[in-house]
Amino acid sequence: YRDEYHILGTSDSMNSKVLPNGVNIAPKKPARVEPKTFFANERTFIQWLNASTLLITMSGFLLHAEKSVYNKTAAVISFCAFFLVLYSTGLYFKRLNLLKIRQPYGYFNRLNPFMLCVITGVAIFLLWADSIKGSDFLDFGGEGRRYLRQSMSHRDLSEAYEVCPKEVTSTKLLIHEKPSALAVDSKRHAFLMTSGDTVNVQLTNDDESISNSLLRINQSRLQGLSMVGDRLFGVSGGPERTELIEMAWWGANKLRIVGRWTLEGRRSQIDGFSFVPSADSTTTGSFYINMNSSITTYSVPAATDKEESGEPDHPLRLKHLNMKVLAHGTTMGDDMAMVTFEGITYILKSEGNVLEAWNLTDGTLVSEIALPATAGDDPMMTWTDFALERTTDALLLHMMMADDSSPVKGNIWSFPALEEQSGVFSVPKCQVGTTSMN
Repeated sequence: YRDEYHILGTSDSMNSKVLPNGVNIAPKKPARVEPKTFFANERTFIQWLNASTLLITMSGFLLHAEKSVYNKTAAVISFCAFFLVLYSTGLYFKRLNLLKIRQPYGYFNRLNPFMLCVITGVAIFLLWADSIKGSDFLDFGGEGRRYLRQSMSHRDLSEAYEVCPKEVTSTKLLIHEKPSALAVDSKRHAFLMTSGDTVNVQLTNDDESISNSLLRINQSRLQGLSMVGDRLFGVSGGPERTELIEMAWWGANKLRIVGRWTLEGRRSQIDGFSFVPSADSTTTGSFYINMNSSITTYSVPAATDKEESGEPDHPLRLKHLNMKVLAHGTTMGDDMAMVTFEGITYILKSEGNVLEAWNLTDGTLVSEIALPATAGDDPMMTWTDFALERTTDALLLHMMMADDSSPVKGNIWSFPALEEQSGVFSVPKCQVGTTSMN
């Protein structure tokens, strides 16, 4: 009989029913509420917050990962965590109100455990899918989108590479220490390199290469070179502070310091240094410095003809770039080379033989350029830096590789580029080693 009547109904609804003889229904009584009941409600709320904290921690690891950033996946997980916080807060105050009015029903909800399992399961599945695919799992669509980013490393023995054509030339490095940066002085037809606290030049005349030390800068650790018209700038990451240094030719075989400015009062790891000219000039613009895994832009000091400390024209810090954009869909290591050429910024990552072309004005990836494989004498030899040069009849891509031995073993390879459009070109698909072809 009890299933046929509203046992928890009101007294008025009960009186409207005709009950069989001997059947009595007790009137509804208020629920018994003790202090521990409120504490139980709070403990349940805290358990929901623990689940939200787990999700937001997972999202935080994705957003701040140095080598792999999954923006959209982290955003979805963050949204799940935010939803759980809102839902659990509303559930807590709903139950709190029921306890205050001592209502004996309305506390049970079949949906709660199921929803918690589904949200946590979705977050774990996204993490698993991203780890398998190696790219942003939620980034569907887009022309030329690559869901599985494959490394084009020379260590892939299953892929055969052709011998480089005769148009590809190489220059054997003649310096003693491993170079940290490369620049091209087109007027002097020379390669400029930094190693430690020294700026070196290497000239190639016919079949003969000549190397010379141009300048040694005390209390410096040079990690980048960039040409601004006829001006030469270098960036030092230590040992005590981070500095921007301007140098100028002094005679035919020496450099002198024109200006020296402190950018940071501490040492830094410089993994990219490039001059980005303004839209209407090739001598004005800003420096882009990848410092401690963050790209910061600085103004270019005004030109001066005399040696001075640089205090009146100190370079100004302008802004920071979004590293998550440059690392989108890639594994971006700390070792990175960066060059801006004819309005396009090219980035060489530490992993894979790929050169990325970026338009930093609107933050778009223009192209990905496959580089020749490095092998031969040392299978661990990889590209360390690069430079672009436009001659009267061709665009040349100069790629430098070197090891840690002393004297250093390595080459600068010059590849003719086949241009399709601005920022889009290709180089011969071949395999190079540490043996010069000259």
